[in-house]
Amino acid sequence: MGFAFKVYIVISLMHLTDVLCLQTRFITTTEYRYTYLDRYGIPCNGSTFLTFQVEACHDAHIALKSPIKGGPIEIVIGGWDNKRSCVRLTPQGNCLETYQGAVLDCNEYRPFTVYWGDGQILLKKGNAKAGKSNIFLNLTLNYPLDDVNVGISTGFGSSGIWMFEDEPASATSRTTECSSFAASSVAVIIGSVGAVIIFGIIVGVFYSFRNCKKNDQSASSETNKNFESERQHGLDQISEHHYDSLSATTNNLELC
Repeated sequence: MGFAFKVYIVISLMHLTDVLCLQTRFITTTEYRYTYLDRYGIPCNGSTFLTFQVEACHDAHIALKSPIKGGPIEIVIGGWDNKRSCVRLTPQGNCLETYQGAVLDCNEYRPFTVYWGDGQILLKKGNAKAGKSNIFLNLTLNYPLDDVNVGISTGFGSSGIWMFEDEPASATSRTTECSSFAASSVAVIIGSVGAVIIFGIIVGVFYSFRNCKKNDQSASSETNKNFESERQHGLDQISEHHYDSLSATTNNLELC
């Protein structure tokens, strides 16, 4: 029971870590190929932005795939040997918005936040709390993007390490939804642990009662054995006394 309970706690804590998604890391190779993050719960449903950090020498790519648009919109961060960034409506298409300058580092994580709400695509340096002055890519669309699936890729001779972190609860509804989901999961886990503890108490009481009953039966059995032994001893004494009396009577008769 104790081992099973410990295993349950470990599994629950592992699941809790996944739910809270405090930090998720991905590694992309030098091959230009997108890894989509919906299977990892990134971003949460209804989100309109995503904050991340990336360590790469150049060519960090973000894809925003939405059912409203057939193919993904692509954001190139630090392309062309970390000299230029841009937004384009199709992968490897024409750049519609461009920023000149180095934004990545081979040996240092650089934070970025990408927005896709209100019919706009924004990319800025820093997290969600960074000011508007940090925006370096801004493209206005003629349509909103809903249910966005985010993809990441490096390539063209550059690999990358990506980290995705939740923002504080006051930042957006995304974190609120994540926090609510995490809180409900914590409640389920705590409730489950409580149920296991109660079950353990019940089982413990049952085994204690059964052991007590066995002890009572053993004591009763021992008492009965003692009683039978004493009764047999008494009968033996009576029989011995009766035999002595009978022997004495017989001797008397022979003397007569």
